[in-house]
Amino acid sequence: MIASLRLRTVLTAVAAASVVVAAALIGLLTLVVLRLNAQSGSVQEPSGGGFLYADAVSIDQVISLSFGVILPLSVLIVAAVTAAAWLVIGRLTRPYADAVTTLVEAEAEQERDVRLVPPSAPAETRDLFVAVNTLLDQVQASAESGNRFAANASHELRTPLATSRTLLQVALRDRPSDEAAVTFRRLLSVNDRMISITSALLELAAAEAHLSMSGVDLRELVAEQISELEAEIRERRVKVKLRLDPVRIIGNRQLLGQLLANLLRNAVIHNQDGGTLAVSLTASGTPVLAIENDGEHIPPELLQTLAEPFTRLHARTGAKGHGLGLSIAQRIAELHTVDLSLSSRPSGGLLVTLRFEGSSTQDEL
Repeated sequence: MIASLRLRTVLTAVAAASVVVAAALIGLLTLVVLRLNAQSGSVQEPSGGGFLYADAVSIDQVISLSFGVILPLSVLIVAAVTAAAWLVIGRLTRPYADAVTTLVEAEAEQERDVRLVPPSAPAETRDLFVAVNTLLDQVQASAESGNRFAANASHELRTPLATSRTLLQVALRDRPSDEAAVTFRRLLSVNDRMISITSALLELAAAEAHLSMSGVDLRELVAEQISELEAEIRERRVKVKLRLDPVRIIGNRQLLGQLLANLLRNAVIHNQDGGTLAVSLTASGTPVLAIENDGEHIPPELLQTLAEPFTRLHARTGAKGHGLGLSIAQRIAELHTVDLSLSSRPSGGLLVTLRFEGSSTQDEL
């Protein structure tokens, strides 16, 4: 809307300036002609012979003509052209302004089925809108197809993976040889990793679906997810520091819970033994959730890739994982218009910040 108004203003100003320049040139030319006429007078030769000298135009008449006729007429012309240009340009740019507004609102609401309404004229604009709608159809169809494939493939893999896991467990209970037991345990570890990946893919596909939004107590949800990690926190001897203000937002509780679970679990499993996990939720102004953990220093170039699928930090920490946790968290944050940022702590470890700027906040508890 603002961009359209600026364009409209610029084009109208250009049109008005053109008229002002034209009027000024006409006025200047008129003044020059009258000035010359006033200085030299005019000579006429009647048909009866002899010469007749006409009276020259006075300077007062020139000034009176300039300020009494030319200037007011120029002002009227400029005002009329400016108003006409404003209306015409506004009419021509309105479909584009409405289209931009529609697309921006759709992006903010994460709506995929939005389409532009083609104007009745001109034909070029109508064809452009139809082409954009066709492109949006293709993008939506491609995204839905990819989500269906990921969900179907992950679902179909669950049964054989669960079956193979059971068979491996039975084989281990039958007291195989030491060599066979090592092989079975490796296969069981690979199997568990495959089950974890398929579950993560299903979660990622679910995050792409339309969301059902409701009021969510963010402080309660953070505390709930931390309690779910109690065993891992105890195993790693991680010290937890909490400072949680009461905050309520509008969102999907299940997906927000998955977002927090992924981030908090990463902060625990990639922490140092005996390290610190600091979680703060502030409600002043824009709600902000910060999650910090100890660990080795993370190079800035690696930070840019942490949220990419299957990117893992095993070489740094030796922790288990499938490399989809931050990717899923990033997508859930995008669906809730939450800004998720990663930064390396000077003392080592990672700082994850969630700014709930796009989420509609409710009154604090």
